[in-house]
Amino acid sequence: LFPHNEDEIAQSECATQKPFARYWMHNGSLLVNGEKMSKSKGNFVTIDEGIRRHGAHRLRYYVISSHYRSQMDYSDSAVTEAGRGLERLRIAVQNAQRYLAAPAQPGGEAEAAALRERIATQRQAFYDAMDDDFNTPAALAALFGLVTELNRVATAPQAHAALQPAVREGMETLLTLGGDVLGLELQPTGAAEGDLVAPLVELLLSIRQQMRQQRQFAIADEIRSRLQALGITVEDRPEGSTWRKG
Repeated sequence: LFPHNEDEIAQSECATQKPFARYWMHNGSLLVNGEKMSKSKGNFVTIDEGIRRHGAHRLRYYVISSHYRSQMDYSDSAVTEAGRGLERLRIAVQNAQRYLAAPAQPGGEAEAAALRERIATQRQAFYDAMDDDFNTPAALAALFGLVTELNRVATAPQAHAALQPAVREGMETLLTLGGDVLGLELQPTGAAEGDLVAPLVELLLSIRQQMRQQRQFAIADEIRSRLQALGITVEDRPEGSTWRKG
């Protein structure tokens, strides 16, 4: 049957005699340096390799930072940059946890009421975005709006008793929408091994690049050799250095 994408349910249910999918979406093309990723060109990265390089949650964040219908141009640097956004969400949770654990002074009732209103506004913005054709970039924008409101209170030098329940509500909203709905790991203590390895390797490669620019080639070579001994292969290319396990 053609077009095959639109006929996917018809083909699958006829073949299996079972309901196949309640919701079906087709992603835009995945590009590498402006070209469509394909086996025939050899310009592809497997999901397993992407997870090894960057960690599952960083890769997930990168994917949902673009609308599912749009094309994406994959690069290691783009995933690394996306990881900074994920880290901002995690830091907000960490700030809220510190605020909730701090000794609190009386007061803060008016600020608490205002914070709850702003939390509700961002929560509704998130729902509206997800209802708008699964608009995950707009949903993430709502989460960062929530992060701004949380940090404005949670980074204050003094905690207030009336504000702590509102901060808890904001933190739990962030964990529910970002974690349960979008599937991101936002608890700072729950990072997977891949999420820890990738930023450390990226940091070492950044230092190595600085050493090369300063013509400190012996140090740059030592970093590469040490990474190789740990099972990390560094590949130098005209557009920059990349790495992989093995």
